[in-house]
Amino acid sequence: MQPDPSAFSTNARLALDDTKLQQALGKLQGDFRRDRASMLSRLPEFEALRDQARTIKDHALDHLDGYLEQFEERVASRGGAVHWCEDAAAARETILRLCHESGGSRIVKGKSMLS
Repeated sequence: MQPDPSAFSTNARLALDDTKLQQALGKLQGDFRRDRASMLSRLPEFEALRDQARTIKDHALDHLDGYLEQFEERVASRGGAVHWCEDAAAARETILRLCHESGGSRIVKGKSMLS
């Protein structure tokens, strides 16, 4: 299912005019702020932990190619295979090919169903 960018304005207008949705979003926003403030008061090192998490994330993204190659090596050393795909379409083709090669006849919730 592909999103329809031309429907965005219509969908946005419908959402903005939806009173129940707006009330729910307002409650969610208020609850989030209250709960976050409560959590912050119980975890004084929150800012330091958030900074540390950001540093770890940035490092992982900066070195993602190496981590993915390391992952592939470990999978291969245990008898598995990693399939590299350029995009979602290539991934779908690869998944379908693998399912067909294994005797699968249909895919249900991401699982190959063998005949």
